[in-house]
Amino acid sequence: MNRQKLLEVFGQRPGRLETLEKLVRQLGGNESSNVLEGGCGTGEGIAHLCKNIGCKGTGIDFDAMVLSKAEEKNNHENLTFTEGSVYGIDCEGNSFDFVISEAAFSLLPNKQKAADEFYRILKKGGRLLLRDFVSIEQVNEKDRDDIRHIPCFNGIGTIEEYETVFRNAGFEIQMKEISTKEIIKTALYLSREFKVKPSEISHLFASIMNAGGEMGDRGKCFFDGNRIGFA
Repeated sequence: MNRQKLLEVFGQRPGRLETLEKLVRQLGGNESSNVLEGGCGTGEGIAHLCKNIGCKGTGIDFDAMVLSKAEEKNNHENLTFTEGSVYGIDCEGNSFDFVISEAAFSLLPNKQKAADEFYRILKKGGRLLLRDFVSIEQVNEKDRDDIRHIPCFNGIGTIEEYETVFRNAGFEIQMKEISTKEIIKTALYLSREFKVKPSEISHLFASIMNAGGEMGDRGKCFFDGNRIGFA
């Protein structure tokens, strides 16, 4: 099993695409919208929006292998995939009506730089939709070190920390909420797909990322001591 397989399975978790579409529509997305997904992975999210809303879409990711899979799986006339970094998106300012980011922002070491770049490329009145993992309480340094090899969690912060980052970039926060139900649903789905116990998922992630058994055990310690939500 490899990282690409993990991303594919995670991207196909039940209800994810329908929820994304519902939120974009609620925020005014339509067939005339120009949408960018930062950290698009294998591309299911942005492809779903292009197909079902009719918008123009761009997916950006730093991983060329993952993008190759995205292009192979998702063929739509209004959809483009680009290799690059969210720290320096290759487009003019005021280009997009929407930026979406799902379970990718929490991975970034420099969240402020990414938020500043999202603000730069959005048109005036444009919307940023962030759906990501958050820690209910601030993560201490020991726990931070324990999860440094586990994808989707190694850069996790609180919703208040994310909010500060986006306000510093110039955004106004119009809606925020935290759900634990999505975390539970995701854990059960992944445990079924990979045939492991829910308590073993952190060890699975660490193993896939070549961190070995020790990091899997340390990651489990993180999950035992910290409450996680999806914001």
